[in-house]
Amino acid sequence: MRILLIATIMLVSSSMALAETVLVSIEPIVIKITPEDGCYLRWVAPDERENGDDLPLEEIGSYTIYAGQETGVYTQQVEVIGDTEIPCKAFDITDPGDWFFAGITTDTKGLHSKLSKEIIKSVNPINPPVKFIFSGELIVQ
Repeated sequence: MRILLIATIMLVSSSMALAETVLVSIEPIVIKITPEDGCYLRWVAPDERENGDDLPLEEIGSYTIYAGQETGVYTQQVEVIGDTEIPCKAFDITDPGDWFFAGITTDTKGLHSKLSKEIIKSVNPINPPVKFIFSGELIVQ
């Protein structure tokens, strides 16, 4: 759930006081996978908030990139500080198949962006774990 409270404005009249909540957050990032130089997730740092206010680079605290094998179901996350890319190997991807990635930006005050649009990447790990199933008797000499 994304509700970011920046300010509460009190409107006062002779009969009652009304509170209006002003919601402000960071524009979502756009993640791209660049396979030509290995597998990297890359994005451009947002430069404005949803309300149009500037978002200086020094106010970006981190990015959190999520990964999972089902759309909208993320089983892994990696926090990235001070960079706008991450190698796919930062995730524990041991199963081949389609992987889904999305991310958020967090500013230095802890406010989060909306979740980015999800991207999909078919992954075949270079050295996937090998599972052996034995049946019968094992003799070691």
